[in-house]
Amino acid sequence: MLKILIVNSKKSDIDNLKSIISRRTYDFNIVGVCQDTTTAINVIKMSDVHLVLCEYSSENIDSNQIISEAERLSKSTLFVVTGYVENAEDIISPAVLGYLPDTSVSRELYSLLDRAKDDLDKKRLYLHFMQYAFLNNLHQGENSFYSMFMQKASSPRIDNGNYYYITVSYDATTEEYLSGKIASYDQIENFMFIKLFNFIGDEYSHGLFKVGLAEYGIVVSSQNFKSLGMTIYEYASAIKSLFYENNLSISVLVGRSVESINWINKSKESISALKIVKFYNDSGVILHYDQTDNITFSAMLSDMSLMNSFISAIIDGSEKDIYTSITALFKECSDKFVTLDCLKNIITTVISSISKHISELGGDIKNVTYRHLAFDKLADLTIDIVKVVMTDFATKSNEYIKSLAKNDGVDIVNAIYEYVKVNYSEDISLQHFAKKHFINVSYLGQIFKKHIGMSFNDYLMETRINEAKKLLLSNKKIKVHEIAQKVGFKDANYFCMKFKILEGTTPTKYRMDNIN
Repeated sequence: MLKILIVNSKKSDIDNLKSIISRRTYDFNIVGVCQDTTTAINVIKMSDVHLVLCEYSSENIDSNQIISEAERLSKSTLFVVTGYVENAEDIISPAVLGYLPDTSVSRELYSLLDRAKDDLDKKRLYLHFMQYAFLNNLHQGENSFYSMFMQKASSPRIDNGNYYYITVSYDATTEEYLSGKIASYDQIENFMFIKLFNFIGDEYSHGLFKVGLAEYGIVVSSQNFKSLGMTIYEYASAIKSLFYENNLSISVLVGRSVESINWINKSKESISALKIVKFYNDSGVILHYDQTDNITFSAMLSDMSLMNSFISAIIDGSEKDIYTSITALFKECSDKFVTLDCLKNIITTVISSISKHISELGGDIKNVTYRHLAFDKLADLTIDIVKVVMTDFATKSNEYIKSLAKNDGVDIVNAIYEYVKVNYSEDISLQHFAKKHFINVSYLGQIFKKHIGMSFNDYLMETRINEAKKLLLSNKKIKVHEIAQKVGFKDANYFCMKFKILEGTTPTKYRMDNIN
Protein backbone atom coordinates (compact mmCIF):
# COMPACT_ATOMS: atom_id res chain seq x y z
CA MET A 1 0.00 0.00 0.00
CA LEU A 2 1.26 3.46 -0.97
CA LYS A 3 1.81 5.68 2.09
CA ILE A 4 1.01 9.30 1.25
CA LEU A 5 1.85 12.54 3.06
CA ILE A 6 -0.08 15.69 2.14
CA VAL A 7 1.84 18.95 2.52
CA ASN A 8 -0.48 21.88 1.79
CA SER A 9 -1.53 25.13 3.41
CA LYS A 10 -4.95 25.35 1.74
CA LYS A 11 -7.89 23.54 3.36
CA SER A 12 -9.71 23.23 0.01
CA ASP A 13 -6.74 21.47 -1.60
CA ILE A 14 -6.37 19.17 1.40
CA ASP A 15 -10.07 18.25 1.28
CA ASN A 16 -9.92 17.61 -2.48
CA LEU A 17 -6.91 15.31 -2.17
CA LYS A 18 -8.39 13.41 0.80
CA SER A 19 -11.70 12.92 -1.01
CA ILE A 20 -10.13 11.51 -4.18
CA ILE A 21 -7.63 9.27 -2.37
CA SER A 22 -10.27 7.88 0.03
CA ARG A 23 -12.05 6.21 -2.91
CA ARG A 24 -9.14 3.77 -3.24
CA THR A 25 -8.16 3.02 0.34
CA TYR A 26 -7.05 -0.50 -0.61
CA ASP A 27 -4.20 1.02 -2.68
CA PHE A 28 -3.45 4.30 -0.93
CA ASN A 29 -3.17 5.41 2.68
CA ILE A 30 -2.80 8.99 3.91
CA VAL A 31 -0.35 8.87 6.83
CA GLY A 32 -0.45 12.57 7.66
CA VAL A 33 -1.14 16.17 6.71
CA CYS A 34 1.41 18.97 7.23
CA GLN A 35 0.91 22.67 6.70
CA ASP A 36 4.49 23.91 7.04
CA THR A 37 7.98 23.00 5.84
CA THR A 38 9.55 22.12 9.20
CA THR A 39 6.81 19.67 10.20
CA ALA A 40 6.89 18.04 6.76
CA ILE A 41 10.66 17.49 6.92
CA ASN A 42 10.40 15.96 10.42
CA VAL A 43 7.62 13.58 9.33
CA ILE A 44 9.61 12.49 6.25
CA LYS A 45 12.70 12.04 8.42
CA MET A 46 10.97 9.94 11.08
CA SER A 47 8.39 8.04 9.00
CA ASP A 48 8.25 5.60 6.15
CA VAL A 49 6.57 7.85 3.55
CA HIS A 50 6.42 6.72 -0.08
CA LEU A 51 4.86 9.75 -1.76
CA VAL A 52 4.50 13.42 -0.78
CA LEU A 53 1.78 15.53 -2.40
CA CYS A 54 3.56 18.82 -1.80
CA GLU A 55 2.29 22.31 -2.48
CA TYR A 56 4.74 24.18 -4.70
CA SER A 57 5.03 27.29 -2.62
CA SER A 58 3.20 29.29 0.01
CA GLU A 59 3.97 31.43 3.02
CA ASN A 60 4.78 28.39 5.20
CA ILE A 61 5.76 25.81 2.57
CA ASP A 62 8.89 25.60 0.43
CA SER A 63 8.76 22.50 -1.79
CA ASN A 64 12.38 22.94 -2.91
CA GLN A 65 13.62 22.83 0.67
CA ILE A 66 11.52 19.76 1.50
CA ILE A 67 12.68 17.85 -1.61
CA SER A 68 16.33 18.80 -1.05
CA GLU A 69 16.20 17.68 2.59
CA ALA A 70 14.62 14.35 1.63
CA GLU A 71 17.43 13.77 -0.88
CA ARG A 72 20.05 14.73 1.71
CA LEU A 73 18.55 12.16 4.08
CA SER A 74 18.88 9.54 1.30
CA LYS A 75 15.15 8.95 1.38
CA SER A 76 13.56 7.23 -1.61
CA THR A 77 10.43 9.36 -1.18
CA LEU A 78 8.71 10.51 -4.38
CA PHE A 79 7.04 13.90 -4.81
CA VAL A 80 4.09 15.26 -6.75
CA VAL A 81 4.11 19.04 -6.76
CA THR A 82 0.62 20.53 -6.52
CA GLY A 83 -0.68 23.98 -7.39
CA TYR A 84 0.60 26.51 -9.85
CA VAL A 85 4.29 26.10 -10.68
CA GLU A 86 5.75 29.33 -11.97
CA ASN A 87 9.05 27.83 -13.18
CA ALA A 88 9.31 24.02 -13.34
CA GLU A 89 13.08 24.22 -13.85
CA ASP A 90 13.40 25.42 -10.26
CA ILE A 91 12.38 22.01 -8.92
CA ILE A 92 13.93 19.56 -11.36
CA SER A 93 14.76 16.45 -9.31
CA PRO A 94 14.67 12.67 -9.89
CA ALA A 95 12.38 12.51 -6.87
CA VAL A 96 9.67 14.61 -8.57
CA LEU A 97 7.25 12.29 -10.31
CA GLY A 98 5.07 15.00 -11.83
CA TYR A 99 2.88 18.04 -11.32
CA LEU A 100 -0.79 18.46 -10.38
CA PRO A 101 -1.94 22.03 -11.06
CA ASP A 102 -5.55 21.31 -10.06
CA THR A 103 -6.10 19.16 -6.95
CA SER A 104 -9.72 18.52 -7.89
CA VAL A 105 -8.94 16.56 -11.10
CA SER A 106 -9.17 12.92 -10.02
CA ARG A 107 -8.04 11.37 -13.32
CA GLU A 108 -4.67 13.15 -13.28
CA LEU A 109 -4.19 12.45 -9.59
CA TYR A 110 -4.95 8.72 -9.98
CA SER A 111 -2.54 8.54 -12.91
CA LEU A 112 0.25 10.00 -10.79
CA LEU A 113 -0.61 7.81 -7.79
CA ASP A 114 -0.57 4.66 -9.95
CA ARG A 115 2.81 5.64 -11.37
CA ALA A 116 4.11 6.11 -7.85
CA LYS A 117 2.73 2.72 -6.81
CA ASP A 118 4.35 0.99 -9.81
CA ASP A 119 7.64 2.69 -9.03
CA LEU A 120 7.40 1.58 -5.40
CA ASP A 121 6.66 -2.03 -6.40
CA LYS A 122 9.70 -2.11 -8.69
CA LYS A 123 11.93 -0.63 -6.02
CA ARG A 124 10.63 -3.09 -3.45
CA LEU A 125 11.29 -6.03 -5.75
CA TYR A 126 14.82 -4.84 -6.48
CA LEU A 127 15.56 -3.95 -2.87
CA HIS A 128 14.05 -7.24 -1.71
CA PHE A 129 16.51 -9.08 -3.96
CA MET A 130 19.47 -6.99 -2.85
CA GLN A 131 18.54 -7.35 0.83
CA TYR A 132 18.34 -11.11 0.42
CA ALA A 133 21.68 -11.20 -1.40
CA PHE A 134 23.21 -8.95 1.25
CA LEU A 135 21.95 -11.04 4.18
CA ASN A 136 22.83 -14.27 2.42
CA ASN A 137 26.40 -13.06 1.95
CA LEU A 138 26.60 -11.95 5.57
CA HIS A 139 25.16 -15.32 6.52
CA GLN A 140 28.06 -16.92 4.66
CA GLY A 141 30.57 -14.54 6.26
CA GLU A 142 31.04 -12.32 3.19
CA ASN A 143 30.08 -8.67 3.24
CA SER A 144 32.22 -6.69 0.79
CA PHE A 145 30.06 -5.65 -2.17
CA TYR A 146 26.63 -6.06 -0.64
CA SER A 147 27.72 -4.31 2.55
CA MET A 148 28.77 -1.25 0.55
CA PHE A 149 25.48 -1.35 -1.33
CA MET A 150 23.31 -1.66 1.74
CA GLN A 151 25.16 1.11 3.58
CA LYS A 152 23.85 3.37 0.81
CA ALA A 153 20.44 1.71 0.63
CA SER A 154 17.50 3.79 1.69
CA SER A 155 15.31 1.18 3.34
CA PRO A 156 14.67 1.98 7.04
CA ARG A 157 14.19 -1.76 7.62
CA ILE A 158 17.90 -2.16 7.08
CA ASP A 159 19.14 0.99 8.81
CA ASN A 160 17.12 1.20 12.04
CA GLY A 161 17.06 -0.80 15.28
CA ASN A 162 19.00 -3.71 16.73
CA TYR A 163 19.28 -7.07 15.02
CA TYR A 164 19.10 -10.68 16.14
CA TYR A 165 19.89 -13.97 14.47
CA ILE A 166 17.31 -16.59 15.41
CA THR A 167 17.28 -20.32 14.65
CA VAL A 168 14.08 -22.35 14.55
CA SER A 169 14.62 -26.12 14.52
CA TYR A 170 12.58 -29.30 14.71
CA ASP A 171 13.72 -31.66 17.48
CA ALA A 172 13.14 -35.37 17.09
CA THR A 173 12.06 -36.97 20.38
CA THR A 174 14.13 -39.73 21.98
CA GLU A 175 11.54 -42.30 20.88
CA GLU A 176 11.56 -41.04 17.28
CA TYR A 177 15.35 -41.02 17.11
CA LEU A 178 15.79 -44.53 18.51
CA SER A 179 12.99 -46.10 16.49
CA GLY A 180 13.91 -44.28 13.30
CA LYS A 181 10.23 -43.45 12.85
CA ILE A 182 10.72 -39.76 12.14
CA ALA A 183 8.20 -38.14 9.84
CA SER A 184 9.45 -37.04 6.43
CA TYR A 185 11.91 -34.18 6.95
CA ASP A 186 10.89 -32.79 3.56
CA GLN A 187 7.30 -32.46 4.75
CA ILE A 188 8.37 -30.95 8.08
CA GLU A 189 10.69 -28.45 6.36
CA ASN A 190 8.00 -27.37 3.91
CA PHE A 191 5.51 -26.98 6.73
CA MET A 192 7.98 -24.97 8.82
CA PHE A 193 8.84 -22.69 5.90
CA ILE A 194 5.19 -21.89 5.17
CA LYS A 195 4.46 -21.16 8.83
CA LEU A 196 7.54 -18.96 9.26
CA PHE A 197 7.08 -17.15 5.95
CA ASN A 198 3.48 -16.30 6.77
CA PHE A 199 4.46 -15.16 10.26
CA ILE A 200 7.29 -12.79 9.32
CA GLY A 201 5.53 -11.61 6.16
CA ASP A 202 6.72 -11.08 2.62
CA GLU A 203 8.16 -7.70 3.62
CA TYR A 204 10.78 -9.36 5.83
CA SER A 205 11.07 -12.73 4.05
CA HIS A 206 14.53 -11.85 2.69
CA GLY A 207 15.82 -12.61 6.20
CA LEU A 208 14.62 -16.25 6.20
CA PHE A 209 17.20 -18.96 5.43
CA LYS A 210 17.33 -22.76 5.53
CA VAL A 211 20.46 -23.57 7.54
CA GLY A 212 20.21 -27.28 8.27
CA LEU A 213 17.99 -30.35 8.38
CA ALA A 214 14.58 -29.02 9.48
CA GLU A 215 16.30 -25.85 10.74
CA TYR A 216 15.78 -22.26 9.63
CA GLY A 217 17.64 -19.06 10.44
CA ILE A 218 15.88 -15.69 10.64
CA VAL A 219 17.50 -12.25 10.65
CA VAL A 220 15.21 -10.16 12.82
CA SER A 221 15.20 -6.38 13.25
CA SER A 222 13.75 -4.86 16.40
CA GLN A 223 11.26 -3.24 14.03
CA ASN A 224 9.86 -6.70 13.28
CA PHE A 225 8.67 -7.42 16.79
CA LYS A 226 8.10 -3.84 17.95
CA SER A 227 5.62 -3.33 15.12
CA LEU A 228 3.69 -6.25 16.66
CA GLY A 229 3.91 -4.75 20.15
CA MET A 230 6.27 -7.52 21.31
CA THR A 231 9.64 -7.92 22.97
CA ILE A 232 12.20 -10.26 21.42
CA TYR A 233 11.27 -12.90 24.03
CA GLU A 234 7.58 -12.62 23.15
CA TYR A 235 8.47 -12.77 19.45
CA ALA A 236 10.37 -16.04 19.99
CA SER A 237 7.42 -17.46 21.96
CA ALA A 238 5.06 -16.47 19.16
CA ILE A 239 7.23 -18.37 16.66
CA LYS A 240 7.20 -21.50 18.82
CA SER A 241 3.41 -21.26 19.28
CA LEU A 242 2.96 -21.54 15.49
CA PHE A 243 3.58 -25.28 15.80
CA TYR A 244 1.61 -26.12 18.95
CA GLU A 245 -1.49 -27.43 17.19
CA ASN A 246 0.62 -29.76 15.03
CA ASN A 247 2.36 -31.21 18.09
CA LEU A 248 5.85 -30.52 16.69
CA SER A 249 8.74 -30.14 19.10
CA ILE A 250 10.34 -26.85 18.05
CA SER A 251 13.30 -25.04 19.62
CA VAL A 252 13.85 -21.30 19.13
CA LEU A 253 17.32 -19.91 19.86
CA VAL A 254 17.82 -16.12 19.91
CA GLY A 255 21.38 -14.88 19.35
CA ARG A 256 22.97 -11.81 20.88
CA SER A 257 21.73 -8.36 19.92
CA VAL A 258 23.89 -6.37 17.48
CA GLU A 259 23.52 -2.71 16.57
CA SER A 260 24.25 -3.03 12.85
CA ILE A 261 23.11 -5.47 10.20
CA ASN A 262 26.78 -5.69 9.17
CA TRP A 263 27.49 -7.48 12.46
CA ILE A 264 24.74 -10.07 12.13
CA ASN A 265 27.40 -12.80 11.91
CA LYS A 266 28.30 -12.01 15.54
CA SER A 267 24.73 -12.83 16.49
CA LYS A 268 24.85 -15.98 14.37
CA GLU A 269 28.09 -17.12 16.04
CA SER A 270 26.54 -16.72 19.49
CA ILE A 271 24.00 -19.44 18.62
CA SER A 272 26.72 -22.09 19.10
CA ALA A 273 26.76 -21.39 22.86
CA LEU A 274 22.97 -21.69 22.96
CA LYS A 275 23.16 -25.06 21.19
CA ILE A 276 25.32 -26.38 24.03
CA VAL A 277 22.76 -25.17 26.59
CA LYS A 278 19.96 -26.67 24.50
CA PHE A 279 21.83 -30.00 24.27
CA TYR A 280 21.85 -30.30 28.06
CA ASN A 281 18.17 -29.33 28.27
CA ASP A 282 15.12 -31.09 26.90
CA SER A 283 14.02 -30.62 23.31
CA GLY A 284 11.50 -27.93 22.36
CA VAL A 285 13.01 -24.99 24.26
CA ILE A 286 13.25 -21.21 23.88
CA LEU A 287 16.69 -19.83 24.75
CA HIS A 288 18.15 -16.33 24.53
CA TYR A 289 21.84 -15.49 24.44
CA ASP A 290 21.43 -13.38 27.59
CA GLN A 291 20.71 -16.63 29.44
CA THR A 292 24.30 -17.79 28.83
CA ASP A 293 25.97 -14.74 30.42
CA ASN A 294 26.63 -16.55 33.72
CA ILE A 295 27.48 -19.93 32.19
CA THR A 296 31.08 -21.15 31.99
CA PHE A 297 31.66 -23.81 29.36
CA SER A 298 34.32 -26.51 29.87
CA ALA A 299 36.55 -27.56 26.99
CA MET A 300 37.64 -30.73 28.79
CA LEU A 301 36.44 -33.18 31.43
CA SER A 302 38.08 -32.36 34.77
CA ASP A 303 37.58 -35.83 36.28
CA MET A 304 38.76 -38.41 33.72
CA SER A 305 38.21 -41.23 36.22
CA LEU A 306 34.48 -41.04 35.43
CA MET A 307 35.14 -41.98 31.79
CA ASN A 308 37.57 -44.73 32.81
CA SER A 309 35.01 -46.16 35.26
CA PHE A 310 32.46 -46.30 32.45
CA ILE A 311 34.90 -48.17 30.19
CA SER A 312 35.73 -50.63 33.00
CA ALA A 313 32.03 -51.24 33.66
CA ILE A 314 31.46 -52.12 30.01
CA ILE A 315 34.38 -54.57 29.95
CA ASP A 316 33.77 -56.53 33.14
CA GLY A 317 31.00 -54.87 35.15
CA SER A 318 27.33 -55.61 35.73
CA GLU A 319 24.34 -53.86 34.19
CA LYS A 320 24.00 -51.88 37.42
CA ASP A 321 27.66 -50.82 37.19
CA ILE A 322 27.07 -49.57 33.65
CA TYR A 323 24.02 -47.52 34.67
CA THR A 324 25.79 -46.02 37.70
CA SER A 325 28.94 -45.07 35.79
CA ILE A 326 27.21 -43.56 32.75
CA THR A 327 24.86 -41.56 35.00
CA ALA A 328 27.83 -40.10 36.90
CA LEU A 329 29.72 -39.34 33.67
CA PHE A 330 26.84 -37.57 31.94
CA LYS A 331 25.88 -35.67 35.11
CA GLU A 332 29.41 -34.27 35.29
CA CYS A 333 29.24 -33.24 31.61
CA SER A 334 25.87 -31.57 32.16
CA ASP A 335 26.85 -29.79 35.39
CA LYS A 336 30.06 -28.41 33.87
CA PHE A 337 28.50 -27.62 30.46
CA VAL A 338 31.19 -29.60 28.67
CA THR A 339 31.47 -28.44 25.06
CA LEU A 340 30.07 -30.72 22.38
CA ASP A 341 33.53 -31.24 20.87
CA CYS A 342 34.77 -32.43 24.25
CA LEU A 343 31.80 -34.77 24.68
CA LYS A 344 32.36 -36.13 21.17
CA ASN A 345 35.98 -36.90 22.13
CA ILE A 346 34.79 -38.70 25.27
CA ILE A 347 32.36 -40.84 23.26
CA THR A 348 35.04 -41.58 20.64
CA THR A 349 37.51 -42.64 23.36
CA VAL A 350 34.96 -44.97 24.97
CA ILE A 351 33.99 -46.60 21.67
CA SER A 352 37.65 -46.93 20.58
CA SER A 353 38.65 -48.55 23.88
CA ILE A 354 35.81 -51.07 23.74
CA SER A 355 36.45 -51.79 20.06
CA LYS A 356 40.10 -52.54 20.81
CA HIS A 357 39.16 -54.90 23.65
CA ILE A 358 36.62 -56.75 21.50
CA SER A 359 39.16 -57.07 18.69
CA GLU A 360 41.75 -58.52 21.10
CA LEU A 361 39.19 -61.16 22.11
CA GLY A 362 38.71 -62.06 18.46
CA GLY A 363 35.33 -60.38 18.12
CA ASP A 364 34.11 -58.16 15.30
CA ILE A 365 33.61 -54.54 16.41
CA LYS A 366 30.85 -54.06 13.83
CA ASN A 367 28.70 -56.33 15.96
CA VAL A 368 28.20 -53.55 18.51
CA THR A 369 29.61 -50.27 17.22
CA TYR A 370 28.15 -49.77 13.75
CA ARG A 371 24.90 -48.27 15.02
CA HIS A 372 26.51 -46.08 17.68
CA LEU A 373 28.74 -43.88 15.54
CA ALA A 374 26.20 -41.30 14.31
CA PHE A 375 27.33 -38.53 16.66
CA ASP A 376 28.77 -36.14 14.08
CA LYS A 377 26.07 -33.58 14.84
CA LEU A 378 25.54 -33.68 18.60
CA ALA A 379 23.93 -30.23 18.41
CA ASP A 380 20.93 -31.83 16.69
CA LEU A 381 20.44 -34.21 19.64
CA THR A 382 19.99 -33.91 23.40
CA ILE A 383 21.90 -35.34 26.35
CA ASP A 384 19.00 -37.75 27.01
CA ILE A 385 19.16 -39.23 23.49
CA VAL A 386 22.94 -39.66 23.64
CA LYS A 387 22.70 -41.26 27.09
CA VAL A 388 20.12 -43.79 25.92
CA VAL A 389 22.15 -44.69 22.81
CA MET A 390 25.40 -45.00 24.78
CA THR A 391 23.68 -47.13 27.43
CA ASP A 392 22.49 -49.44 24.66
CA PHE A 393 26.02 -49.56 23.25
CA ALA A 394 27.46 -50.32 26.70
CA THR A 395 25.05 -53.15 27.58
CA LYS A 396 25.34 -54.84 24.16
CA SER A 397 29.14 -54.56 24.22
CA ASN A 398 29.18 -55.97 27.76
CA GLU A 399 27.09 -58.98 26.69
CA TYR A 400 29.24 -59.59 23.61
CA ILE A 401 32.51 -59.37 25.56
CA LYS A 402 31.22 -61.88 28.12
CA SER A 403 30.10 -64.29 25.39
CA LEU A 404 33.52 -64.10 23.71
CA ALA A 405 35.37 -64.73 26.97
CA LYS A 406 33.07 -67.58 28.08
CA ASN A 407 32.68 -69.54 24.86
CA ASP A 408 36.21 -69.21 23.48
CA GLY A 409 34.71 -69.86 20.04
CA VAL A 410 33.89 -73.57 20.54
CA ASP A 411 30.33 -73.28 19.28
CA ILE A 412 31.42 -71.29 16.24
CA VAL A 413 34.16 -73.81 15.36
CA ASN A 414 31.78 -76.76 15.71
CA ALA A 415 29.24 -75.01 13.49
CA ILE A 416 31.88 -74.43 10.80
CA TYR A 417 33.14 -78.03 11.08
CA GLU A 418 29.67 -79.48 10.52
CA TYR A 419 28.83 -77.03 7.73
CA VAL A 420 31.94 -77.96 5.72
CA LYS A 421 31.17 -81.70 6.06
CA VAL A 422 27.88 -81.15 4.19
CA ASN A 423 28.61 -78.17 1.94
CA TYR A 424 32.24 -78.86 0.92
CA SER A 425 31.41 -78.36 -2.79
CA GLU A 426 30.42 -74.70 -2.26
CA ASP A 427 32.75 -71.73 -2.75
CA ILE A 428 33.43 -71.14 0.95
CA SER A 429 36.25 -69.50 2.91
CA LEU A 430 37.21 -68.64 6.47
CA GLN A 431 36.40 -64.98 5.68
CA HIS A 432 32.82 -66.02 4.96
CA PHE A 433 32.41 -67.53 8.43
CA ALA A 434 34.23 -64.67 10.17
CA LYS A 435 31.80 -62.19 8.65
CA LYS A 436 28.81 -64.38 9.45
CA HIS A 437 29.75 -64.78 13.13
CA PHE A 438 31.11 -61.23 13.65
CA ILE A 439 34.59 -62.44 14.58
CA ASN A 440 38.08 -61.47 13.53
CA VAL A 441 39.28 -63.76 10.70
CA SER A 442 42.79 -64.24 12.14
CA TYR A 443 41.42 -65.07 15.57
CA LEU A 444 38.90 -67.48 14.02
CA GLY A 445 41.73 -69.26 12.21
CA GLN A 446 43.61 -69.63 15.50
CA ILE A 447 40.73 -71.11 17.50
CA PHE A 448 39.73 -73.40 14.60
CA LYS A 449 43.21 -74.91 14.50
CA LYS A 450 43.25 -75.15 18.30
CA HIS A 451 40.02 -77.20 18.46
CA ILE A 452 40.22 -79.21 15.21
CA GLY A 453 43.98 -79.81 15.07
CA MET A 454 44.49 -78.39 11.58
CA SER A 455 43.93 -75.15 9.71
CA PHE A 456 40.59 -74.38 8.08
CA ASN A 457 42.08 -74.65 4.58
CA ASP A 458 43.66 -78.03 5.37
CA TYR A 459 40.36 -79.31 6.81
CA LEU A 460 38.42 -78.12 3.74
CA MET A 461 40.98 -79.70 1.39
CA GLU A 462 40.99 -82.99 3.31
CA THR A 463 37.18 -83.14 3.27
CA ARG A 464 37.03 -82.54 -0.50
CA ILE A 465 39.73 -85.15 -1.26
CA ASN A 466 37.98 -87.76 0.93
CA GLU A 467 34.70 -87.15 -0.90
CA ALA A 468 36.54 -87.40 -4.23
CA LYS A 469 37.96 -90.81 -3.20
CA LYS A 470 34.45 -92.06 -2.54
CA LEU A 471 33.26 -90.93 -5.97
CA LEU A 472 36.28 -92.47 -7.73
CA LEU A 473 35.44 -95.90 -6.32
CA SER A 474 31.65 -95.74 -6.43
CA ASN A 475 31.30 -94.99 -10.16
CA LYS A 476 33.95 -96.06 -12.69
CA LYS A 477 32.25 -94.16 -15.52
CA ILE A 478 32.45 -90.69 -13.96
CA LYS A 479 35.44 -88.76 -15.25
CA VAL A 480 38.12 -87.21 -13.05
CA HIS A 481 37.38 -83.60 -14.09
CA GLU A 482 33.69 -84.16 -13.27
CA ILE A 483 34.62 -85.44 -9.82
CA ALA A 484 36.82 -82.38 -9.30
CA GLN A 485 33.87 -80.08 -9.98
CA LYS A 486 31.52 -82.09 -7.77
CA VAL A 487 33.76 -81.75 -4.70
CA GLY A 488 34.42 -78.00 -5.14
CA PHE A 489 37.49 -77.70 -7.42
CA LYS A 490 37.22 -75.34 -10.37
CA ASP A 491 40.46 -76.58 -11.96
CA ALA A 492 40.97 -80.33 -12.61
CA ASN A 493 44.78 -79.99 -12.78
CA TYR A 494 44.84 -78.29 -9.38
CA PHE A 495 42.63 -81.09 -8.03
CA CYS A 496 45.02 -83.75 -9.33
CA MET A 497 48.03 -81.94 -7.85
CA LYS A 498 46.41 -81.68 -4.38
CA PHE A 499 45.20 -85.29 -4.58
CA LYS A 500 48.72 -86.57 -5.25
CA ILE A 501 50.18 -84.46 -2.42
CA LEU A 502 47.71 -85.90 0.11
CA GLU A 503 47.40 -89.48 -1.22
CA GLY A 504 50.78 -90.02 -2.88
CA THR A 505 49.20 -91.00 -6.18
CA THR A 506 47.00 -89.61 -8.96
CA PRO A 507 43.18 -89.91 -8.92
CA THR A 508 43.26 -92.29 -11.92
CA LYS A 509 45.86 -94.64 -10.39
CA TYR A 510 44.07 -94.53 -7.04
CA ARG A 511 40.90 -95.74 -8.76
CA MET A 512 42.70 -98.52 -10.66
CA ASP A 513 44.62 -99.79 -7.61
CA ASN A 514 41.67 -99.82 -5.24
CA ILE A 515 39.06 -101.27 -7.62
CA ASN A 516 41.38 -104.18 -8.55
